[in-house]
Amino acid sequence: MNECYEVLIVGAGPAGSTLAALLGRRGVKTLLLDRATFPRDKVCGEYMSPEALGTLDRTGVLEKVESAPHRKLRGIIIHAYDGRPVKGTYRPVGSHAPYRPYGLAIQREIFDEILFR
Repeated sequence: MNECYEVLIVGAGPAGSTLAALLGRRGVKTLLLDRATFPRDKVCGEYMSPEALGTLDRTGVLEKVESAPHRKLRGIIIHAYDGRPVKGTYRPVGSHAPYRPYGLAIQREIFDEILFR
């Protein structure tokens, strides 16, 4: 490989793939590397807030993510140490409105593959 790159990104998870896509759209010669072979199984981080969907839209993959098997999340429930639940919904607060009125839950194996490609 005798290519010359301006940026080398190691790790093709959500952050690395998103950064590579954004830099590539700006014409930056970018190489994205990962030691894993995709698709890969990865447990964790299968939930995204509404604001994360704005980032996916800017990278041009939101439509692909939403066409894959997923669930829409309208809010969250957090359980305190004593077991009491606190519920929050994704809705406008003051002058701020979420990018979408929902977040997403999608398997990381599927999500990472879409971002990587």
